[in-house]
Amino acid sequence: MTMHPQPIAIAFAGPSEPSLEAAIHRWIVRLELLGCTIDGGDVRVEHGKRTTKVWIGVAVGAHCCAVERSHADPYVAVADAFRAVLQTSRTGDCIPSVS
Repeated sequence: MTMHPQPIAIAFAGPSEPSLEAAIHRWIVRLELLGCTIDGGDVRVEHGKRTTKVWIGVAVGAHCCAVERSHADPYVAVADAFRAVLQTSRTGDCIPSVS
């Protein structure tokens, strides 16, 4: 598995889930393999009564991408959120970073 250039903080609202955290790490590596270089950021997972909400805020090159996705299946919520990061980074919908 590839090491990330900058740390990606993963936080769970409630008990952490090692298998879901591993899925998040796999998605980070997958995005990097697809040319979306993540330079650091945060992933937050919050389980509700019926859905899981995943929020991702990452630096991609000179831009910041922030997305939030929800789904009844936590793994689908993670996948949808990372696909949204990839899409926004490719379409240029990310916000330029302020240095």
